[in-house]
Amino acid sequence: MTQKTDMSADRLIANWRECSLMEPPYLFPADRPHFESESAQEMLSVHHTFEEYVSSDNFGQRGDKSLHVGLLPIPYMGDLRNATIFILMLNPGLSPGDYFAEQNWPSWREAVVNNLRQEELDEEYPFLGLYPRFAWHPGFGYWNKKFRSDTD
Repeated sequence: MTQKTDMSADRLIANWRECSLMEPPYLFPADRPHFESESAQEMLSVHHTFEEYVSSDNFGQRGDKSLHVGLLPIPYMGDLRNATIFILMLNPGLSPGDYFAEQNWPSWREAVVNNLRQEELDEEYPFLGLYPRFAWHPGFGYWNKKFRSDTD
């Protein structure tokens, strides 16, 4: 017999709210024990600053498959409680702009934290990936290209 897991939006949000966002590594609390082994640690990239990332071996690597836990997690975007549809995607990738934005644009970092905690979301633009205020962020380019009808 299989046990049903209740992962409602409220429970998911509550669990992510337990994630310490003071300093990396940023991990889902229940995932932390899975990353304690030395082999699991090798899968992680923990860069605390843009400069640290730029000077690392990870910088510019197209095939970088490490989990960048030095960046705030974005496991979902938008208002989970009021969404009428959910689009499931693979990881959209990583750009040096992600580290740069998080370190140098407090309004971006605050928006990512609010999205993760599902607090103070912008009512007009709850989907952070298409918020015109952050059109300069690499994530906007990714999502804009995905949803535009005039692109190949």
